[in-house]
Amino acid sequence: MSKSQRKLTNYIINPKFQLKYIFWISSGGFILMASYCLIFYYFIKENYMILVDMADMTKEARDLLYHELHVIILILVIFSFIFLIITTLIGVVFSHRVAGPLYKLNLVMTKIKEGNLEERAKFRPNDEFFETANNFNEMLETIIPKIK
Repeated sequence: MSKSQRKLTNYIINPKFQLKYIFWISSGGFILMASYCLIFYYFIKENYMILVDMADMTKEARDLLYHELHVIILILVIFSFIFLIITTLIGVVFSHRVAGPLYKLNLVMTKIKEGNLEERAKFRPNDEFFETANNFNEMLETIIPKIK
């Protein structure tokens, strides 16, 4: 597997933190999805029933209208679940962008605690907590000469 290809386990670095983060983002997406579906279903079904009951039409025409209603509802549900999946994937990506740098910083702190005083946090400029890593490195540059 090349370096550019990643497994899902590479994205879930800190499961406890990330799964909680993903849960809350997905829950918000689910509440939004369920609200829209229920509101849309209620009003569309109500309007269809009024139109069908008031209109003078054959049974086949009524059945066709109700079939179209069920197709519209099915499409709404399918797109809602696609929205929920996309929301969950966005939660995975954003939680990884936070958990990854924290994981790297934690590794550096562990190595320093074990006695490797030359270890430094190396973050890319677009990483989250880039400034925190730089401040951490500057703090080490200030403290370590005093310790030696």
